[in-house]
Amino acid sequence: GAHRVVTVGRAFADELARRGVPRARLYVQHTPIRLRRYRSDPSLPTLRTQLGISADSRIVLTVGRLSSEKGHADLLKALAKRRELGRLLPPIAVIVVGDGPERSRLTALCSEMELHDTVHFVGFHEDVRSYYSVADLFVLPSHSEGSPNVILEAIDAGVPILATDVGGVSEIVKDEVSALLVPAKQPLALANGIDRLLADESLRKRLIE
Repeated sequence: GAHRVVTVGRAFADELARRGVPRARLYVQHTPIRLRRYRSDPSLPTLRTQLGISADSRIVLTVGRLSSEKGHADLLKALAKRRELGRLLPPIAVIVVGDGPERSRLTALCSEMELHDTVHFVGFHEDVRSYYSVADLFVLPSHSEGSPNVILEAIDAGVPILATDVGGVSEIVKDEVSALLVPAKQPLALANGIDRLLADESLRKRLIE
């Protein structure tokens, strides 16, 4: 008999169907994670001090490979747009966890837009618990995705999520219910989402719940 074809999301299954794979052979299995209780380590708050982030700054976290399809440049442009619009409160610090071919371009973009005091590139880390533990907001600015583990990690960590509506993201979270979803490649939409979430505590709590 024919073998079953397993994908991590409906978007991939739809693409395979368009390429001629029979629907009956397609099976979607979303990627699971092992729950890790990210906020259980009492040593974690020291990270803010280690990175030199002021006590009044809200921490925005993004985790992922530094490659163009992950949209980190859009997040940096969103920060610049936020400043351009005079949205200086609350002050924010962005932690970028990950490494990849775009790192030098992104650090150059930070310097060009005078964001070097706001954005902290910390490189790749196998264990990201400490970063989720101090985050006030998780942002996934990707242009394309499959079934992103980082969304599941943010859910597990109890961190409110702002993500672009790409790939399998909307199969994991629902807009205005468990995350805020915005169009990809739109820095202003990211800026608006960041400010809305940071300003609205009841919204953050609702999304986390």
